[in-house]
Amino acid sequence: IVDHYLAIQNRIANNKQTIAKLEEAAQALYRKMFVDDVDVENLPDGWRMGTVGDLFELQRGFDLPSQNRNIGKYPICASTGISQFHDEYKVKAPGVVTGRSGSIGEVFYINEDFWPLNTTLWVKDFKESSSYFVFYKLKELDLAKTIGGFAAVPTLNRNDVHAMESIVPSFKAMEIFQEKVSAIHSFCNNCKKENEKLMEMLSMMMA
Repeated sequence: IVDHYLAIQNRIANNKQTIAKLEEAAQALYRKMFVDDVDVENLPDGWRMGTVGDLFELQRGFDLPSQNRNIGKYPICASTGISQFHDEYKVKAPGVVTGRSGSIGEVFYINEDFWPLNTTLWVKDFKESSSYFVFYKLKELDLAKTIGGFAAVPTLNRNDVHAMESIVPSFKAMEIFQEKVSAIHSFCNNCKKENEKLMEMLSMMMA
């Protein structure tokens, strides 16, 4: 039993290391394609300077008092990530969510239909951007640091984000990025699901 327990622990640890490395690779790919190797004075054909609002539209989340929450399969997304599960959803997947108040700066990619709380901003319209590009774009903006320039009260206004200057890449470039990163995230999600099952096995072994 001890050997099986240790083997499962090692598998979980290896999966976590794999996930971390793949997430770093996806982040590096984003920076290479859209940040580090881009000359704003000499943009590629089809690229232009614009604003974040040209790329996507953010929307404030929805109220859901705790007494109205029923156990279900749909993630409830708070400013710190998925907090609970509900029997209804407000937004169809895929979704990109960031904190509006409470905790600002974290960005989450949601693969399931979900309910974003009013402490969040969620991407209402991806416009002509790909979903994974938007996810990494919001991470690049580092809104936790930027919020200090907006107001003394730590609440993120979507209009302030929309107005931020940004490179607007070609749809083709974002499409290529989406295809490459989708494969990376798909593998990461499989590792996470495997770890969830392995953790259940460990719990049963300890019971």
